Amino acid sequence: MTMSDEPSSIPPTRAVRSQSEIAPTAAMRGSAPGELPATSLNYSPKSRATSGRPPWLPANLSAQFNIVDVFPVGAQAEIYLVVDAAGERRVAKVYRPSTQIKEAILGKVRGVQLPHVVKMYDFGHDDGHWWETQEYAPHGTLRDLIGSDGPKMSPALVRSIVTQIHEALTALHGLKIEHRDLKPENVLVRSREPLDLALTDFGVSSDMQVSLLFSSVGGTAYYAPPEGQGTLAATQPKPKVGSDGSSPMDLVTVVSRERWDNWSLGMMTVEMLTGKHPFAGEDPGTVVSRLVSGNTDLLVSSVTDTNWRKLCRGLLRRDSTLRWGNEEVGLWLKNPNDTSLKVAEEGAHATAGYSFSGRLHYSLQELGEAFYGNWTAARRTWKIDRNRLISWIQNDLGQEVIVDAIEKAIASVRKLNVPNGLRADAETLTIATLLAPAALPVVNGIELSLKNISAYVELAKVDQTAKRKLVELLQSQVLRIAKASPDGVQLASIADAWESACRSYEQHRSELGRHGVNAPDLSDDARVTLFAAQLPDSSALKVLRERVLKANSSDARSVDWFARMGPLKNADAGTLMMIPYAADAAEQSVLRERENRERIAREKMLEISNRIYSLLFDLSKALAGVFVVLAYSYFAFHHITSYGGNRQIEGFGEWIIFMLCGPGGLLWAILLAVFQ
Repeated sequence: MTMSDEPSSIPPTRAVRSQSEIAPTAAMRGSAPGELPATSLNYSPKSRATSGRPPWLPANLSAQFNIVDVFPVGAQAEIYLVVDAAGERRVAKVYRPSTQIKEAILGKVRGVQLPHVVKMYDFGHDDGHWWETQEYAPHGTLRDLIGSDGPKMSPALVRSIVTQIHEALTALHGLKIEHRDLKPENVLVRSREPLDLALTDFGVSSDMQVSLLFSSVGGTAYYAPPEGQGTLAATQPKPKVGSDGSSPMDLVTVVSRERWDNWSLGMMTVEMLTGKHPFAGEDPGTVVSRLVSGNTDLLVSSVTDTNWRKLCRGLLRRDSTLRWGNEEVGLWLKNPNDTSLKVAEEGAHATAGYSFSGRLHYSLQELGEAFYGNWTAARRTWKIDRNRLISWIQNDLGQEVIVDAIEKAIASVRKLNVPNGLRADAETLTIATLLAPAALPVVNGIELSLKNISAYVELAKVDQTAKRKLVELLQSQVLRIAKASPDGVQLASIADAWESACRSYEQHRSELGRHGVNAPDLSDDARVTLFAAQLPDSSALKVLRERVLKANSSDARSVDWFARMGPLKNADAGTLMMIPYAADAAEQSVLRERENRERIAREKMLEISNRIYSLLFDLSKALAGVFVVLAYSYFAFHHITSYGGNRQIEGFGEWIIFMLCGPGGLLWAILLAVFQ
């Protein structure tokens, strides 16, 4: 079990206590059957200084195990020796919160007994930490074995070690898993007599089906092949996400499938046979330089036995396409004198190489993988050097079929609706797919697998550079072209759904504009959200539907143009994003219409009131006139009668009344009735 990523010198110093140094504690020896022993910690100063906190297990583990001892803290996790109620010891690895384990890999090896591979019991996530439990190997590591039996080990022992590691690698590669951090510290010793080894530590392992060609540069530089030193691909700047600068994406180099691990096996074999690592005492810069341009045969110059030298040379070819794989190693182990086994000379190729990114490439597959590794250079090559590339494929390799396929594929790509500035990505991916059909496509540092795209969407939500790269990736139509991806059909379907959602967004936005709704343009943020909504098990679509349920009021549905947006139950993401804007506008329209109706009603009521008042006023005037006429008529009749009866007018008052109620008074009454 190893905690360090890279030895400080070769041979490495022992960075950790081996598992053999952790003896059963008194608590373990004295526990009654079925009883958890009391925790007994041998907490070294080194691990305490590194960790900064006491030993701790997530809830799921603490319910099953007690901590017995502590390994010095590693770069990715804290590792404990634990014991269960039955007294069985296991190793528990608790990853830091920022570490994302590779579930696909651990899922393949969990509960499966592979030859010479450490048994993985379980893994999970609790209290914000990923964890795993595996078998406990009590006899340390291969590094301990080299230290005790070395520096030079007997050929028989080396053969046994190589055989067991080969069997482990063959089993892992059969499950489409590369280890990519093979070194003596990662080979546990279950027993010494007879020798029984177990390959462990899958911290940087790669799933060939999910991540066939690209991933973070993992493993230890002194045991990694040339393609693992980051020299074959342009390093992409990591988008900074957390305070620690961590990012779910760090795609920087080409991975050559099973042959990566076989290079590491070759370096270990040389070290065990000679007692000295080929790069002992050299700094990392010198190591990289020798791997890139040096003669790899010099790495095995100290191996004197002819057969062993043949094995080491076969494993240590700089060109991964010339390097021995599991099949050749298996044949050598059966018969080291097998004359059919040949070691290719470095640079000895039947055809001329194609120079790309400072290196000659001799096969279509190799060049296609290199294209993925340096996307900027690949785009430039297709733009300005395509004639030389086509000539090499046709004349040097004699692959006229590939040339015809390229011409037809490029013609098809040019029919796609791709912005001019991004057409080069689509065409370059088409070329790379034809050159390396077995490789997982990677465009501009983004691996075209569903799992990786989903992770990149989350990064794009918080990082502007990642957002721009993702939008360009989508607009370039490369997801429709990535047929070499194991998720190619699904990615193409997702891309179609995304484009449909974008069109729906724009159509509804245009329609809403005719009704005075000022909806926002289709921004990069909106494009990322629409794409996220198309991914399987995405929460983005759920969030959009929840927003719509809040916005979908009965008032809004009463507006014709809002109702024409269709039933919301089956609405696509583009429609769902427009509905909140449309609902607000529809509700405002309903409110304005309601206020207008109320205003008209008030005005009509006022008009009716005025008419009634005017009518009543006119009626009152008429009644008043009639009353005056009747009154004057009465007085006139009364006083005329009195005067006609020779009654004397008595006093000034009766004289006035007589004057008013006589013929002149009657006239006044008539005038008042008419003109009042």
